Amino acid sequence: MTISQLVLSNAAVRGDRIAFKDDDRAVDHRQLERRTRSLAGRLGAEWLQPGDRAAILLGNRVEAMESYIAIARAGAVGVPLNSLLSDAELSYVLQDSECRVIITDRANAERLRRMVPGDRAPEVVVVGDARMPEGALSFESLADVEAPAPPPRDDLALDDVAWIFYSSGTTGRPKGVLSSQRSYLWSASASYLSVLGLSEADRVLLPIPLYHAFAYSLCVGVLQAGATAHIMTGFDPDGVAALLDTGSYTFLAGVPTMFHHLVTAARRRDAAPAGPPICIVAGAPSSSELRRSWEETFHVPLVDGYGATELCGVATLNWPAENRTDESCGLPLRGLDVRLTDPDTGAEVPPSGEGEMWFSGPSVMSGYHNLPEETATTLVDGWYRTGDLARTDRSGRLTVTGRIREIIIRGGENIYPAEIEHVIARIPSVADVAVAAKDHEELGQVPVAFVVAEGGAINVQAVFDACRTQLAAFKVPSEIRQVDVVPRSGSGKILRRQLWESPTRLLGTADASDFPNEHRRPEGRP
Repeated sequence: MTISQLVLSNAAVRGDRIAFKDDDRAVDHRQLERRTRSLAGRLGAEWLQPGDRAAILLGNRVEAMESYIAIARAGAVGVPLNSLLSDAELSYVLQDSECRVIITDRANAERLRRMVPGDRAPEVVVVGDARMPEGALSFESLADVEAPAPPPRDDLALDDVAWIFYSSGTTGRPKGVLSSQRSYLWSASASYLSVLGLSEADRVLLPIPLYHAFAYSLCVGVLQAGATAHIMTGFDPDGVAALLDTGSYTFLAGVPTMFHHLVTAARRRDAAPAGPPICIVAGAPSSSELRRSWEETFHVPLVDGYGATELCGVATLNWPAENRTDESCGLPLRGLDVRLTDPDTGAEVPPSGEGEMWFSGPSVMSGYHNLPEETATTLVDGWYRTGDLARTDRSGRLTVTGRIREIIIRGGENIYPAEIEHVIARIPSVADVAVAAKDHEELGQVPVAFVVAEGGAINVQAVFDACRTQLAAFKVPSEIRQVDVVPRSGSGKILRRQLWESPTRLLGTADASDFPNEHRRPEGRP
């Protein structure tokens, strides 16, 4: 079934059962169908034609899920955006996607007014009951079920592009991952329903941001199973623990940083809350130490796997009840093919050999928006090249052993070094720059910038100011280090591993304010 068909079926079968709730409101399946019908009908009649893009610039709240569904029902393409993006990053994404509509909150509406010239500004739909900014449309008015509204199109085909998820780009620009309804529906069904047994009896606690492919694929699984999801406004260890104490939740999802904080918080208390039967960690590599500490503290297994935005969620999982090796990321989902290849030749490696993981199957993306060359490099005859190295054991379980692509994963957020290097290289006192990952106990990894001075001293404050202004906060380097030369290969490629072997001098560290936990509860929300 398509998203439209799922929503209609759930309204008929499950009616007054809660589908999604946040810290302020809840919506049952019947209300979800009626509100998204009105919203889709009005957006489609006035502002969105089939294939048009509509951005979702919201925090974790029920209206974000209503927006996802309504945009699909209008036959348009949803573009979920991270509100932590800098003005420069957000401006680029809006121009690249050519969004005709942006659904957002009042704070971001004011920000958009400053960023986007009025002569080419998209229609802005604002969530909330407060007075609307001048020229903005009211989300609640568009979703009103009492007043007559045009019918939604409800004709988006399973293989049409339905969503563009923007992720970090190798060239320093975000890249849009094109995905169909089939990709997310299949991924959710093959993982959460088939492997983890998600059903209508489950109550899912979801503290991860809805602009993540991981979070959204799980919400698609909630729709398929007819379950209930509590979308937390922001991550707070004590708040999650209090909810787990109620014993109401059967399913918890998060990135490794969140589970680390939960373990730390539980050990400060007299007793740990009861862990829900299913706890799934994804979005970044997790360690065997984290899994052991979680299971010792909460007495339930921590299920982990491997996934990517380009795979529309998780692609491998460790099954909850199986005996597993410490470092394995599990078995590929049924229906996904995987091969391990020589990164240089593309030839398959011999059994037990290390190779780059390639995936083929229904959850593989359609390509990158407006990036034909990168699409051709990453998608080869229908196979998605992950850029990650792995081995398999005799049972077919995969263990990730390293990365080919130069990506840093900080608290579940992807960062490409080129994004940061592009900003720092333009600073007059910098002659050369390279960025590499540094291990971090809580966040997994953080970026560190290695700079070469241009005829004198580095203006460290200018480096940090440029990064804070032009990059999302989680991309700001944790340290600035000076080196005499950036090590490079004969072809000019940065040899990042050698950076840590070179003599360096620490020039400065980021302020604590530069490292907000982007998954924590925002200030000003209950």
